Amino acid sequence: MQRCRIALAQMNSVADLKENLDNAERLIIEAGHQGADLIVLPECFASFGGGSVAEVAKTIEQAGVIARLSSLSARHGVWLVAGTLPMVEDGNPDIRAFSRCLVFDSQGREVSYYDKVHLFDVDVADTTGRYRESSDYQPGQHLSLIDTPWGKLAPLVCYDLRFPELFKALALNGAEIICLPSAFTAVTGQAHWEPLIRARAIENALYVLAVNQCGQTGSRKTWGHSMVVDPWGEICACAGDDVELVLVDLRPDTLVKARESIPSLNHHKLATGWYPLPVRTNDPNGS
Repeated sequence: MQRCRIALAQMNSVADLKENLDNAERLIIEAGHQGADLIVLPECFASFGGGSVAEVAKTIEQAGVIARLSSLSARHGVWLVAGTLPMVEDGNPDIRAFSRCLVFDSQGREVSYYDKVHLFDVDVADTTGRYRESSDYQPGQHLSLIDTPWGKLAPLVCYDLRFPELFKALALNGAEIICLPSAFTAVTGQAHWEPLIRARAIENALYVLAVNQCGQTGSRKTWGHSMVVDPWGEICACAGDDVELVLVDLRPDTLVKARESIPSLNHHKLATGWYPLPVRTNDPNGS
């Protein structure tokens, strides 16, 4: 793992696609000017709380959002973990979209993607109350592990944070950095956001880059407090309640020392193939 400057772009996304994309571009440009190598956007960064998911997915396709993200990565020479976009695969008989996290390298190539596995079907004591992601989305069927210049990176999304087996499966396959685009609610975020992130980092001796939505969007209030947690469980940096760019230099020696000090990944008793979903890897050259 090499030294890497990462930027978490905490956003307050709304229903308007253009406004969100303009805001994301502004944050990406600012992060690039501050020397970021890797930028992570939150879940639902392009559209949050507006219209049906199927309509949003169609609008995103027509607006050329993926091409714009690719261009931004290439123009500023940064890797980009592009939060999530609702995407429907051609010829798929299931009309529900995937909540897809696309990853672009510094040349603008889409090197991999991850479809959110665990969907947020939960009742929360807030003004929204009932969340049923499975009404609009279908779950992903694989995990992704991506070779980067700074080590092996894996994207997960929001509610996945509550499922430690995903993190363990990725760590045992070599993951050193987990990116977690999120839209954690204010109620659940206040109670569980920090302790879960720190636990996942400690359990697997890796970096967790957790970037959240913030503020009020319609009836939904999100928690913010995007943070980077190192492999020893220390919070390297944490955002507040508002739109913010968090920059942190990841230190490879911290990961090495944590894994040498407590080599728990070498002590597990899990049988080969214990996790039911495949872990896909990308070609280091991005092909």
